[in-house]
Order: sequence, then C-alpha cells, then structure tokens
Amino acid sequence: GQRGPELAYLNPFFPIKPAEHALWDRDNSIFALDAVVRPVDGVEAYGTYLVDDLDFGEIGRNSYNYKWAVQAGLGAGLDRWLPGTSAFAEYTRVEPFTYTHRFELDGSFYNSYQHNGFGLGHPIGPNSDQVAVGAEVWLPFRARARVVGRYVRRGENFVDETGTLVNVGGDIQNGTQPSFEEASKIFLRGDRFEGFGGTVELLVEPMRGLAFRLFGDVQRWDRDPDEAFVRGEVSITL
Repeated sequence: GQRGPELAYLNPFFPIKPAEHALWDRDNSIFALDAVVRPVDGVEAYGTYLVDDLDFGEIGRNSYNYKWAVQAGLGAGLDRWLPGTSAFAEYTRVEPFTYTHRFELDGSFYNSYQHNGFGLGHPIGPNSDQVAVGAEVWLPFRARARVVGRYVRRGENFVDETGTLVNVGGDIQNGTQPSFEEASKIFLRGDRFEGFGGTVELLVEPMRGLAFRLFGDVQRWDRDPDEAFVRGEVSITL
C-alpha cells in the first residue's frame, strides 16, 4: 500500500477489517467464506461469498463501499454410468468495483488485485456474471481431461456524450469512486457485452512429479472481437 508493514494487523484482538477502516482504508484486505455440503453419496453442493469492502450499513444497497462476489455450484460423480467422470454446474457473480481500490498515485491505482494488468481474482472480472457447466474424466496413462462451457455477461466503463469516462466498476485498474455512489453502482451497467465461451484442458502425468498441461480457451462476444488462446505447460515437482 505504498507503505511499510502494519503492526496493527498482528493484534489478535483487533480484527483485520476494523483495523483497516481505523487506518483510513489505505490497504485493501479481502476475505471469503466457503461452504461444502454433500447431501448424498456422489453429490456435492458448494458456495463462496467473497467480500472486498464491507460496510454493514450498506448491505443490500448499491453502495460503492460494499463490494462482493458469490459463486454457487453443484457437482456430481458419474462413476455409475461413466467410470472416472464427474460433472458440475455453477453460477458466479462479481459486483462492480470488486478487486479495485480507490487510491491513485502517478496516474494509476495501487492496491487493486491485479498484477501487470491482469486480475488476480475470478477471470470474468468486476461487474460480470457467468453460468458454467463442465465435465472431467480420468483417462489411461495417468491423464485427465476437462471440458467447460460458459455464458458470460459483463458491463464495461463507457464514454458519455460529453466525452467523459463514466466508471461503472467494470475495470479492475480503475477504482475511482462515483460522485453519486448509490445511483452509480448498478450491476451490469455500462457498455454491455455477452456471449458463449469454453475451455478444454488436458493434463498428463507420465511419472510422479512430472506433468504436461495443454489448455485452450475461446470466448465469443456479441459486440467485441472474439478471443482465443492456447497455452502449454511443463511442471516438475522436486
């Protein structure tokens, strides 16, 4: 946060979030709650509630000071019909301005959850949601394949008729607080983009500690150029 370590965070009787607020919100802490329930054999329900900024008085309102994300899904093992196969379906929603931070230095915002321009949180980024379904299967020769299909919606910042950039919370590198926060933080506000996408992943581990991974991703947009990339990796564990 453009400063040294904060000793207040080492106090076990002073929770980190209140400590951050008491220190004028110069840092950007984040926390999440996870839950997993297995109601019957072979079925798993899971959920995550992530909070970037929390103001208890603003919960349920469109406040800039309450940034959050949720993910909920259901997974099932299909061994009875397809040995070594599992499937899942999940929904993810990331509220506007999540992962951002409002302090600016030399023309850029620091303490946001990004590195070299790439977000460190969920790939869809802030002011977005996604529905995904997928399957994973174990193959011979210590190999595993995974296929995922998805539908993504996102709202991006836009330039109005006066040439002014309107920040709707769709850019992780722009944490500018809106002038009228209650009216400005509206989910999926801004230039709206949506479309189908998918990933294919193949992982082969011919021997313990040595793994090869091939990953491909494609995303189609209704109002933006389509995106696609392929990545290969080799990992060695000593």
